[in-house]
Amino acid sequence: MTDSIVVLTKDPSKGQVKTRLAADIGNDAAVALHEAMVWETLERIRPCGLPVRVSLQGQMDGAFANQIRCSGFEVEAQIDGDLGTKLAHAMRPPGKHFAMGTDCVVFNPEWIVSAIAATDPVVMGPTQDGGYWLVGADLSAPNLAETLFENMVWSVETVASTTLSRLQHASCSVHLLPECYDIDTLSDLNRLVSDQRCVGRIRAVLNGISGLNRP
Repeated sequence: MTDSIVVLTKDPSKGQVKTRLAADIGNDAAVALHEAMVWETLERIRPCGLPVRVSLQGQMDGAFANQIRCSGFEVEAQIDGDLGTKLAHAMRPPGKHFAMGTDCVVFNPEWIVSAIAATDPVVMGPTQDGGYWLVGADLSAPNLAETLFENMVWSVETVASTTLSRLQHASCSVHLLPECYDIDTLSDLNRLVSDQRCVGRIRAVLNGISGLNRP
């Protein structure tokens, strides 16, 4: 396996994606938003110079997986387990791999280029809620997978700080990318509406959702 970017995401199915937002904008809009965010993420990373894999939670022979393949991206099954287990599998050796989700959609593609060019053993892009939107590493390095992913408490505001503390304790340097924000709640969505970096498919979905705070 060569170096790659791997995107972890889900099939756009009602009740399975953007569940917190669905209570405010409805299931149909939540599904449409999730799907638009997947495609926006893939299009932003396509020119960055590495092969792109999609680690998908869903049907490997379903319509969505086939659409991704037809667009030139490899699709593989996302394994069961917590986020650390999923990330460790998606980033499995050999090679240096850069894993990201699809919740931060206003990142600059140049940030990914910077991540690829970094010489530090680990690359991380923090999020404003205390997590991270990208992590990159060659997990063949001794104990690195354990340091990054084992016995972590996920989906809390201390994920990034705990990870950085672990890496510091292991004397492992980190290249930090600019901070980005997730789209998980209605307030996040209202922020996205006002963000000029939000374009294309996502902007079209937002235009069809009533009740948002438009600039």
